[in-house]
Amino acid sequence: MKRASIIGILALTVMMGGVSLAAPVYAAPAIVQQEADYYYDLTPEEIAKRSGLPVLLPGYLPEGEYLLAGIVYHAKQQSVHLAFLGLDGVPFHMDINKGGLVEESAGLNEMAFKKGVAYFGKVENTNQFVWEEAGGAVYKLSGSLPEQELKKVAESMGKGEYSLMKKATVLNDQAKILHPSKELVSTLLGYSLKLPTVLPEGVELRIFSYTEFLGKKQIAIVNKKTGPDIPDVFLYVHQGDVDEEMDGVSDIKKIPFGDGFAYTYQAPGSSANKPNLQERNGFVWSPNEGIIYTIQSDLPLEEIKKIAASVNSK
Repeated sequence: MKRASIIGILALTVMMGGVSLAAPVYAAPAIVQQEADYYYDLTPEEIAKRSGLPVLLPGYLPEGEYLLAGIVYHAKQQSVHLAFLGLDGVPFHMDINKGGLVEESAGLNEMAFKKGVAYFGKVENTNQFVWEEAGGAVYKLSGSLPEQELKKVAESMGKGEYSLMKKATVLNDQAKILHPSKELVSTLLGYSLKLPTVLPEGVELRIFSYTEFLGKKQIAIVNKKTGPDIPDVFLYVHQGDVDEEMDGVSDIKKIPFGDGFAYTYQAPGSSANKPNLQERNGFVWSPNEGIIYTIQSDLPLEEIKKIAASVNSK
């Protein structure tokens, strides 16, 4: 089905903090890190050396094939985020922070488990399981997995081996630059990048990555702010003819937009802050010949159209 190929390629670009967990599985990418804020290509051992945080991995995973979809180390916050993609099961997320047990466990119920004391409860319709490891590292599991499954994962922490875990990565011939400048991506794409000038409250866009994948050049732009009450906004810009690309794609609608047309669809996917999110609105249009813009967001379609219109107005 053609829709799967297009949306799948878009989903590859952002894997954490808003990333759709429906990304295909390939071999490891070539990554260029341009700023020492977020690190996406470090091993648990390398993160531990930099931060002093022990990055333990679970020896138990729920039923169904699971893939480690990535590890993100936030240097300024001294925190680590991991996402586990359940190909046949329910995805879940793990966060590691230096301290903060009181804050992380607020509103949760205290319980005993093999490692001592833990806290479990529901926050924003998401189950959370929080505990403290040796050295003061606070671990939090979140997702829609039931309490007993999260407890089993937590009790097995430290028994998993990174080298043996199946991982969700991308193709060898993919070149990726993380957090490039607007000027750089404009040069590489051969197009003066236009960014939206109208954004709803809680949205502050940042250029996340530039990717060359299977001969296609693509820019991924995401909402810099995150949180359960913050809108998920993903903007992808790549080369191509929008009508040719959408020809034969299932479950889409072609609607009038500006001086031309746009395409809308429903895209599946969850994020670290919204693991129970079932789908997002997709909106595809071409502000300039040969360039395709795609927005995926949990915002209402009318709000997405306002964002897109502010690109066209430039």
